[in-house]
Amino acid sequence: MLKDTLKKLASICFVISMLSAKAVSAEMLRSKVKRGAEYYEQQQYDRALKDFIDAQIEAPEDAQINYNTGNAYYKLHNYEEALKSYLNAAAKAKDVKLKGKAYYNIGNSVYRQGKLQEALAAYQKTLELDPEDVDAKRNLEFVRQKIEQQKNQKQQSQEQEKSEEEQQEQGGQEKSEKSKEQQQKEQGKKQQQAKDKQQGQKGEEQTPQAAGAKDEDTKEKEQAQTKAAQAAQKISDEEAQRWLDSLTEDKREFIKQQMQAQPGKGHSSAKDW
Repeated sequence: MLKDTLKKLASICFVISMLSAKAVSAEMLRSKVKRGAEYYEQQQYDRALKDFIDAQIEAPEDAQINYNTGNAYYKLHNYEEALKSYLNAAAKAKDVKLKGKAYYNIGNSVYRQGKLQEALAAYQKTLELDPEDVDAKRNLEFVRQKIEQQKNQKQQSQEQEKSEEEQQEQGGQEKSEKSKEQQQKEQGKKQQQAKDKQQGQKGEEQTPQAAGAKDEDTKEKEQAQTKAAQAAQKISDEEAQRWLDSLTEDKREFIKQQMQAQPGKGHSSAKDW
C-alpha cells in the first residue's frame, strides 16, 4: 500500500513538473513575442525578426507568431520570406480575422514582386473572409486599374511595333522602287552616253573625208576658173593686139596712153606692148 501511495505521489510530481516546464516555456515564449513586438514598434525590425524566429522555432504551429514573423520580413523588404510566413499563418489560423489579415499581406507581398494577378486573388480572398475590410477593397481596385493600365500599354506597344514594322516594310518597298528607278535612269544614261560616244566617233571619221572632198572640189573649181580667166585674158590680149596693129602709129600711141591712164585697167597682164 505504501508502494502504491509512492507511485501516485511520483506521478503527481511528474505532472506538476511537466506543467511547470510548460508554464516556464510558455512564459519564455510570450516573453520573446512581447520583446519582438516592442522592437517592431521601435522600428528595429532586424531585432524583432530574431525574437519572432526564436518564438517560431518553439511554436511552429502558432499562426500569430508566423504572422508576426512575416511582418518583420516585409518591413525588411524580404518579400519572398514574408510570403512564406503569411502563407503559414493563413493555413494555421483558426481565427477568421487573423486569416483575413494574412491574406491581405499575402496580396501586398506578391504585389511587391510584380505579381498582380496573384495580388488580386489574395485581396479577393481577404474580402471573402472580411467583407468590411476597407484597405482590401482599396487595394483590390488599385490592382485592377494597374492590370488594366498594363493591358492598355501592352496593346499600345504592340500597335506601335506593328505600325513601325509596316512603315519599315513600306519604306523598304519605296527604297527598293526608288533604287530600281535610279538604276534604270543610270542604265539609260550610260546607254545614251555610249550612243553619243559612238555617234561622235563616226562623226570624227566622216568629218575629214567630207572636208577633204570639199577642199578637192574647191581646188578643182579654182583651177578651172583660173584656166578660163587665163584663156579669156589670152584671147583678149590677142584681139587687142590685132586691133592695135590695124591702127596707125599715132592712133595706137594715143589709145595706149588712154588705157594706161584708166585706174583698175591695163594691169591684168604683165606683157610690155
